[in-house]
Amino acid sequence: MKDKGLKWLVVYLLIVAVSVAIVSLLYKNNMLLTAVLLIGSFGLLKMLNKRFYTCIFLTGAIIGSVADSITAYSGAWHYSNPLFFNVPLWLPLAWGLSPVVIAKIAEIIVGK
Repeated sequence: MKDKGLKWLVVYLLIVAVSVAIVSLLYKNNMLLTAVLLIGSFGLLKMLNKRFYTCIFLTGAIIGSVADSITAYSGAWHYSNPLFFNVPLWLPLAWGLSPVVIAKIAEIIVGK
């Protein structure tokens, strides 16, 4: 892995760490957490500037949220502050961000 790749790997791992921290700190306030993740999501997608990552984001947001809603409805788990369909408002944004960041980390690791 080249130095530039290592730098970006650290950046994306920091995005993961900051996202986890933000969700952990703000999960009780659906609107604030949604706004923060919305700004972060748009910022990341604007920076990446490729339809491919927007597609990954939307696919992850839809599939992840639907799956999460179904399993939460079945009783497998529950969220402490659900807003609609047994999940919090911010969850689709987290589901959308996750595969984008994972894809970027994978690209760095394989050298793409």
